[in-house]
Amino acid sequence: MVWDPITNHKHQVPLPRLQGQGYIVWIAAVLCGRCHHLDCHRGPFLVVYMAYRAPGELIICTYSSDAGTWSDPISTEQPTRHVDMTPSVLVGNALYFGCLASKSLVKYDLESHEMSVDPLPFTYRSWRPVVLDNGLGLATVHESKLCMWKKAGPEVDAGWTENRVIELEALLPSYAFLTPPDVVGFADGIDVIFLMADSVLYTIDTKTYEVKKVFEGKRINCVIPYMSFFIPALGAVSTGVGLGVAASST
Repeated sequence: MVWDPITNHKHQVPLPRLQGQGYIVWIAAVLCGRCHHLDCHRGPFLVVYMAYRAPGELIICTYSSDAGTWSDPISTEQPTRHVDMTPSVLVGNALYFGCLASKSLVKYDLESHEMSVDPLPFTYRSWRPVVLDNGLGLATVHESKLCMWKKAGPEVDAGWTENRVIELEALLPSYAFLTPPDVVGFADGIDVIFLMADSVLYTIDTKTYEVKKVFEGKRINCVIPYMSFFIPALGAVSTGVGLGVAASST
């Protein structure tokens, strides 16, 4: 199901029919078609579907809402073990999916329709792919510090460097560390990280270090921020922008 949270419009998409046997875990990303983000509602869209089939096969195929069909799948044998259920990130013309267990990222090039696996330089317990300064980055919490890494370039063999470190003990209350905090999302373009600490969801501005508590109650595993645009009156010069959040919890 592809859901527009602004209009509540839902579009059913059939699952691709993949050949072969084995347990499959999958995740999908939805991209705009050709609207250039001016009027995304009910416009054409593309679904990128990535699946893992034991003992180590990765499969990617795409669905076009215009054509109403799936592309032929591409696959590769990789020791990723499984696909992480966190959202992918779009950097340029490439989508990146995280594989926590194997400490790697799967890159899918939207132009060449090729996939590759990028091993990561560290062994943190958990991390999230993010966008940092319009480039691919990673965010994780390690020893009460929010650590962010940035990739030197789009190439698979490009190196990683630690971009910035934020001391969380100076920003969050002491009870926030009763359980290890986790990065659960980010807002592309405004340098905001979503952090789950105990049962409280915070936003942290990585430029100003401003912290806001946005939710309290359940444990949230994933946050997907979205921007909504509206024109107050026909022909008006200004445009209002609001930030919304969709979240999933256990």
